[in-house]
Amino acid sequence: MPVIFKEKNFDRTLILIKYFLVIILVLLIALIIVNYNLKNKNNIYQSKLEQLKKEADKYFYLNKEKSKNKNQQNITPKKYILLKTLAANTENVIFNSVYFKNNKIILNAESENQKNIFRFIEHLKTNNNLTNINLVKIRQNNKYFFQLEANISR
Repeated sequence: MPVIFKEKNFDRTLILIKYFLVIILVLLIALIIVNYNLKNKNNIYQSKLEQLKKEADKYFYLNKEKSKNKNQQNITPKKYILLKTLAANTENVIFNSVYFKNNKIILNAESENQKNIFRFIEHLKTNNNLTNINLVKIRQNNKYFFQLEANISR
């Protein structure tokens, strides 16, 4: 005589629960795999971001240096123009050295007589590019050697 189970509904629910557990287990494993892949991609993107930040800093520094060089290039023609005006004002005055320091100019020169030195200073005073012209040193051997300091006006 065959055995008849009266609890057919119970068996079906157990089978459904088993399938749901298998589906949940498969979904959990898939979720773990996706999470692992996302962590790896996140690490890769973090390293790329650090490299891009380093490159951005490098290009920012280069751009900053380039702008500094442009500013210096704008300043140097003014100094050349100033040297041309100095050379145009000289009569019987020979320059030994010219130094540009911050906004000051230090000029070492020589002349055969004092009148030429004072004429040169008067020409510089009429020039609008220089202010506070001071005769720092003057000495005489065979010629008059002198040193001038002046502020460069902007």
